[in-house]
Amino acid sequence: MIEMQKDMRKKVKQLNEVVLSDDVFSQSPYPIKSGFWLPSAYLVAVSWYTIVISDSLSLQFNVVLTPKGWYLDFFDLKLKRTSKQVEDWVNDRKIKFKLNSEKNRLIYIGENDSLPYSASPEDSGKWALDMLKRLTATLD
Repeated sequence: MIEMQKDMRKKVKQLNEVVLSDDVFSQSPYPIKSGFWLPSAYLVAVSWYTIVISDSLSLQFNVVLTPKGWYLDFFDLKLKRTSKQVEDWVNDRKIKFKLNSEKNRLIYIGENDSLPYSASPEDSGKWALDMLKRLTATLD
């Protein structure tokens, strides 16, 4: 278990390096904060990105790694759960999701909605960046 946790932490840190090297942070019309969550008691690692949309909405976008692979989820950081505002924001950008009522988060279910655990840092980073760019896109 300890070796798996170390490997998961390494993969998430590598993904975060790929994402942080992109200009999405400087080109986004919304401020973006980033970091990662590496709990020591679980087999999960998360690279997170908070998109500050307004005073009332901070959309949290998580890139989650488990032994089964990578997936994406979204929620309202201010409320610590999903909200109508987050659902509307994601829907407006034509991002498909399902509600995970247990965690009260939206789980991405569109095209390429997951990656295998073995995905390279470049592939997982590009995958996360694609979604981050979709989430920060302005609507015409």
